[in-house]
Amino acid sequence: MRKFLLITAVLFACTVCYAQKDSSPGLLHIDNDKLSKQIDSSMKQMDSINERINNSFKSMDSVYMKQQLEQNNRNLDQFMAMQREREAKQKRSNWIRLGIGVLFLGVLIFGWMRRRKKASQIN
Repeated sequence: MRKFLLITAVLFACTVCYAQKDSSPGLLHIDNDKLSKQIDSSMKQMDSINERINNSFKSMDSVYMKQQLEQNNRNLDQFMAMQREREAKQKRSNWIRLGIGVLFLGVLIFGWMRRRKKASQIN
């Protein structure tokens, strides 16, 4: 009996409480002229905002480019100074090696001359 009452109550609730309309709601209260004017004014505002943003980007871009150029110039100057220092160190080390080579050549010649003197004194 309880099942029968439960099924009847569910069927009754489903049929009576079905509250959907068959027709779709219309947009009769909207004025198309007013809506188009609002859209036009909104588009004008968006265009002016976009123009201001683009102008600010152009000015920021030129400032940014100037800063980048200055930074690149500083880096290039620093790199060139490092290159000059490295070349100076290389040049100095090359002169030191050349001096050591000449010194050893002098020691070699001095040794040969000494040996020649000893050989001539023995004979």
